[in-house]
Amino acid sequence: MGVKRSGKNNIDALLGEHYWVDTGKPVSLTYSINYSTGSDGLDFSERSMVREALTRWSEVANITFREVSNKGNLSFYGQSGTGGVASWGSNKLDHVTIKLGKDSATGRGNRFLEVALHEIGHALGLKHPGNYNFETGKGNPPFLPYYQDNNTNTLMSYNDVGEYAATPMPYDIRAVQYLYGAKTFNSGNTNYQFDTVYGHSNGYYAYRGSKTKPMKLSLWDSAGVDTLDFSKLAARSSGYYFDIREGGILTTRDSYNSTTYQPRDNRNDTSSLRYKTTRYGTSIAYGAIIENVVGSSSNDTIIGNNSANNLKGGDGNDRLYGNAGNDYLKGGSGNDYLDGGTGSDRLYGGTGNDNLYGSSGNDTLSGGSGNDYLDGGTGSDYMLGGSGND
Repeated sequence: MGVKRSGKNNIDALLGEHYWVDTGKPVSLTYSINYSTGSDGLDFSERSMVREALTRWSEVANITFREVSNKGNLSFYGQSGTGGVASWGSNKLDHVTIKLGKDSATGRGNRFLEVALHEIGHALGLKHPGNYNFETGKGNPPFLPYYQDNNTNTLMSYNDVGEYAATPMPYDIRAVQYLYGAKTFNSGNTNYQFDTVYGHSNGYYAYRGSKTKPMKLSLWDSAGVDTLDFSKLAARSSGYYFDIREGGILTTRDSYNSTTYQPRDNRNDTSSLRYKTTRYGTSIAYGAIIENVVGSSSNDTIIGNNSANNLKGGDGNDRLYGNAGNDYLKGGSGNDYLDGGTGSDRLYGGTGNDNLYGSSGNDTLSGGSGNDYLDGGTGSDYMLGGSGND
């Protein structure tokens, strides 16, 4: 009994020594919330955020939470300030007390929800991924490298930069799924319609906050042939950046890697070190395989994964990268750049002066209208320039 290590650093750097069940087994936990009107009670909005945080964890891993009126396995209280704390007795867990600061704003995209998610993460067996604990304490190895230790990758990080996380992030999901198993969620052929890069709906499930309050969140999808549709996003002069690889992020170009942080380390001097991460957007969880993307009307960068992707740029001057797999890339209108990557790919430039690169594999390249440049790369390729000076 206990916590076995996975051999993957972005999992093991988050695994604590405390546990509810053997690694890989599902768990059912009760929880209680202090309704008191005193300083250690939680008001209606705060209680709603606690329940939402529990739901977000239960959507990604085989964890069941049930509210009880008496003392549960998890007991939630209020406290002064904006931070939180989770405490327990022994490594074999039977009860965890969680105190959440009442001086933070509630609602998605605000600090209270991220702190609740963070402290519940501790209650589920996760630790901080860096060499820090509270204000001056040191952490327990292994650690994430500094460039990965931020709340774009894990909300267990103390490097809380950009906007607040409103769901577990990719490393959190990977670690908690290792502990309890991955939840079957959105397992059909799902179409995700985005109205912002941090808000989407698939027809029967929606997750979004205020359009004026950016946030960070993750998308977990366990199976099916899935499509991310960005055609309804507002036009944006800077354009958008959509990376559908595991751990990739869906954001705006001006948000991507736009925030700088000095990494937290309570035992080493990091004053001369600076790293960048993304300010807001939706990250792709590990194990979530997305097949198709419909781009926006702006200038998009779309990066495919190792599956057979169907990537459509739409309007704007787009850059599409198929990577591995037998992909279909369509630039649409505008002056587009298409790179099929490895595999036998089909590339169609559409209108505009396009650049098409088949790279390796037996590819089909069609320029469409406009003055296009076509390069099949290695392999037996078929190229059709179309109208214009190609």
